[in-house]
Order: sequence, then C-alpha cells, then structure tokens
Amino acid sequence: MLINMNYYVISPNVWNDGDFDYLVDIMCEKHCALMGYNKKSPTGQAFASLKVGDVVIVAQRKDWTFNYYFMGTVCDDNTYELNKAQCKYLKNFYLLVNDKTDFLKDWSAAEMRAMTAMVRIDPSKNKNVIKLINDKLKDGFMKENLDTYKSILLEKNNLVLQGAPGTGKTYTTAFLAIDLIDPQFQDFNDHYEVMKEYNKNLICIDTETGEKTKGSIKDGQIGFVTFHQSFEYEDFIEGIKPTSDGTNVTYHIENGLFKMMANKARKEPEKNFVLIIDEINRGNISKIFGELITLLESDKREGKVHPITVILPYSKESFSVPSNLFIIGTMNTTDRSVGSIDYALRRRFDFATLSSQREVVETQSSEKALKLFDAVQTFIEKNHESELDIEDLKIGHSYFLVGKNDNGAKIEIKWKYEILPLIREYYKDGIITKDIPQENRSIDTFISFVNE
Repeated sequence: MLINMNYYVISPNVWNDGDFDYLVDIMCEKHCALMGYNKKSPTGQAFASLKVGDVVIVAQRKDWTFNYYFMGTVCDDNTYELNKAQCKYLKNFYLLVNDKTDFLKDWSAAEMRAMTAMVRIDPSKNKNVIKLINDKLKDGFMKENLDTYKSILLEKNNLVLQGAPGTGKTYTTAFLAIDLIDPQFQDFNDHYEVMKEYNKNLICIDTETGEKTKGSIKDGQIGFVTFHQSFEYEDFIEGIKPTSDGTNVTYHIENGLFKMMANKARKEPEKNFVLIIDEINRGNISKIFGELITLLESDKREGKVHPITVILPYSKESFSVPSNLFIIGTMNTTDRSVGSIDYALRRRFDFATLSSQREVVETQSSEKALKLFDAVQTFIEKNHESELDIEDLKIGHSYFLVGKNDNGAKIEIKWKYEILPLIREYYKDGIITKDIPQENRSIDTFISFVNE
C-alpha cells in the first residue's frame, strides 16, 4: 500500500575501497538497499528504523549533484546484514539509471549542504515529486509481477489470470504477451506504447491457404479469442465448414485459431507465440479442447520429456503442441453464471490472482474517487459470503480511475452506471448478503452509510 508512507533518498556511505558500482550491482541483484553506518550512529539508527511500506531512493552524490540508481518500498520491518552492512529488502523495484527525474531539484543550497546520507522528502512540500515517485512505484509493481508471471509461463506454458472485474486482467495479458515475444521492449510504463506494440503483433489470418485444409497465419505472434457457451472444437481446433458459390454448396476442413497458431509456432521455433483466451471459464473445456487437453501440459509438448502426438478427427493429420506457444487465460472470479472451472484445465494451468490496488486509485484519481473506493471495499468486506475469498470479490481499481482533476462529474457517472449496478448484481447473485438501501445510493450518502 502507498498509504502514510515515508519517502527517503539514501546515499550509502562507500566501503569496498570506494567501489560504488560494485555495491549497486549487489543491491540491484538482491533488490535491497544497503547502509554502511551501523546502528550506533544516527544515520544507521534511522536506516534500521525504516518500516514496511517506506519508500527508498538509492543515489550517489557527487559535487552536489545526484546519480539516482533505483527505488522501491521496504518489504518488512526487519533489518538484515548483507556484505557487512545493514540491509533492507525492497519490493516494487524500479530502476532509475536511464531516468532523468531529479527528485531533489527544488531543494535550496542550504538544504543540500545540510544533507546527510539519508534524508526524508516531505510530502507536504514536494507534492509533484511524490506523485512522480508513486507513479514509478506503480510501474515497478507491475513489472515485478510481470516478471513473476513470465517465469511461470516459461516453466509451465499455461497461466490463468483471475480476479474480480476491473483488476486489470486483460491489460496484463497484453503486458505479458509483449514481454514474451519481444524481450527488448522497455516501455512498460507507457500504456499507449504497450497497446501499440500489442496491436502491431496481433495475428493476421489467411483463410484461403492450404490444399487439404484452409486457414493459416500470415503475420503476427499474438492471438486473441473469447470463450463462450456456444464455442466448440470445430471453432478452436478444426472443423468442416460449408462454402457456397451461389449455386453449389461444398464442404472443406477449416483450421481453428489454436491449430493455426500451433502450426505457425512450429514453423518458426526461434520466436514465441502467445494465445490469449478471455473468459476461459465460460467455455465448455471438454467440447473446445477435446483430446488436445493432454497436449497442453508442458512436459508433453514437442521437444519435452514426454511429447505426445494425436491424430486429428477431421483432417487425419498428426498434431502436437510446440513449446514456444504460450497460453494466457483470464477468469472473472465473481461470475456465478458458470460452474467452477474444469478440473482437467486447472491441473494444466497455474493460476494467479490480480487484486484491486488502492494505490493506483490514490495516485491517479480524485480524493472523492478514493473515498468511494474505500467505502465500496469496506461494504463488500462487511457483507460478503463467508466461503468466498474477499480478494476475489473486491471491485477493481479501473472502475475508479477518473484523473486527479475530476470535479466529481466523472466519478458520479461511473458510480451510477458501473459501480452501483455491479454491487447490486453481487447482491442478486448471493455474493454479498446485504443490498444498498434506496436512500443511500448517492456517493455521499453511501460513504456515510458505510462509515456509520
């Protein structure tokens, strides 16, 4: 959480014969901040007193200018020892080596001369700087989680991102897909650049190619499909489709998206391909995957320990799944219109839960939106069904993103037409046990009602 946190710039005193670059390498590798002063000195005591959630910016001062290296939030209240120094481990790690931000640009000459190896940035006097820091920490949080999800995919090949509505599942699939197909891409903190790269790499299908079967991929490395109750094997793998020339009707075998992507990945083993399946739990998994469900397992793919090949029912072609085809599914954890996810699919996928992030609303929306966010989450916490995991139910932060300058008009619209109907749907579906009374359905009355 980015709540009631303290912000510090730390310039660790140099040891190891003055080799500061060596220290930076250690800190970047371990995701930590080091301090050479021991706990007997004032600076060492201050460093040891850093609490969970405090923000640390590590820099080196040279001739009254600063080189900033990285920032992060303190993981826990404990102080450890590493490389004969005090150590605080960090999360939401964000590199600043190529960042041009000067976090102390507004400091006076007198303040700079009085600076010690550890200084606190006063949020009340440096609001613009604090906003920059929080924005970068949000990107660090995203990249940190992105790296974890990517590691899972490289090991397992299959991952489902699950969570309540508005927690960023679909957008995170775009992040992951780009990171898998282009490891050189760096602009993950730029939403526009991410989506531009994503759309540029979406597959382009040629429906006329093939002598025996039609359908192949001309360009692109990312495929997208949404599962639903009517979606079947013939749509996803292969099926017999009719063609009419106006007089006669003929039938041909047409490849589905999954088969086309597997064939393309097999032909270009030096590249990674990503298939995104939105609402994966809404489809009938047995009808869609059929006999291919076994082939999804990482160790049963081409080139792995136990590779398996099957004969497809329509084309009679041999088929297997290449190891450079990754599958990312999304799943709404509040959707009770479908049953629990197919057990066969669950055994072949890892599952990661995306939670609602208060800090995103705090850094990107108005004070009124943040108060509403807190009230909504409190209402759900107080009234949710006991057998349900609260993190699967909290309404996502994207519902509350209206910008810092919103005068109340945007959040009113979101409340009336998006958030309130969703809460009432929760009640109708039995997800929460209490409805919002009619007289408390404005933002102000709802917040007062929750805080009573």
